[in-house]
Amino acid sequence: MKDAKAYLVTDKSKNWKRFPGEVIQYNKKDRNPFVKSLCRRFPELTSIANGYWISTIERLFALEKLKKVLDKDDIIIHLESDVISFLRKN
Repeated sequence: MKDAKAYLVTDKSKNWKRFPGEVIQYNKKDRNPFVKSLCRRFPELTSIANGYWISTIERLFALEKLKKVLDKDDIIIHLESDVISFLRKN
C-alpha cells in the first residue's frame, strides 16, 4: 500500500514521538456528547476495570478526529496501537 498514510489519534502524543505517521492529539474536553452522557448516567464506568469500558467506547468516537485530515471517500483501516509493530519492516 504505497499511497497509504498512518494516523494515530491519542491522548498521550508524547509517548509516540517515533510513530511513522501523523499523530493527532485527543483531549477529554473533545469527548462526544454521548460519551459525556454515559459518564454522567453510569459514573461507575469510569472506575470499573480502571475505566476500560468507557475508554473502549470513547476510542470509537475519538476516530472522529480523522474527519479533519481525511477526505470523505478515504478508506480507514483501524488498528489498535499495540499492533503497530507488525506493520514495520524487519
